[in-house]
Amino acid sequence: MQKKIIRKISKSNGFTLIELLIVVVTMTLLFGVGFANYRDFQKREYLKTADRLIKADLRLAQEMAISGRKPQEFPGNACETQILQGYRFELDTDNYPGGRDSYQIDAFCGPTLGTATRVFLKAVNLPEGIDMSSIGGSVFTFKVLARGVDIPGAQIGITLNFPGSGVPGITVTVRRSGEIL
Repeated sequence: MQKKIIRKISKSNGFTLIELLIVVVTMTLLFGVGFANYRDFQKREYLKTADRLIKADLRLAQEMAISGRKPQEFPGNACETQILQGYRFELDTDNYPGGRDSYQIDAFCGPTLGTATRVFLKAVNLPEGIDMSSIGGSVFTFKVLARGVDIPGAQIGITLNFPGSGVPGITVTVRRSGEIL
């Protein structure tokens, strides 16, 4: 009888320490790989969100210029009594270290674009960590009544990226014709 009890105790159905360690190490490796992939996914989504935001605001400025619609905010602004010349999109990529890149949209009203008065419409800070750079200029104006974009070259490229993350950047292109890609 005693031998049967001893035999049952020695044949218990538990896990050995080695088996438990293998399971813990495997779970840790899977979690580490999954977390790294999630962080890359999150950074890619931040870039896509910033891309959509910039494109939406570019199209807003373009649509308002094409339709000749003057800003209604700030009663008594210069656009109430003067001719709308266009909507300017201005990139601010020279922020202090650790600062956020941003852009601003303004309406320009007056006799000519060169002498027009600026009327603030909107300012946007990009999400933290996103770096914005521009190729071809950082200031351009959508002219009224579909007269194109006032830019020095054929197009302007706005590049968004997450520095040091390994995530590929996204480029938004604005052509002189007004096409936004």
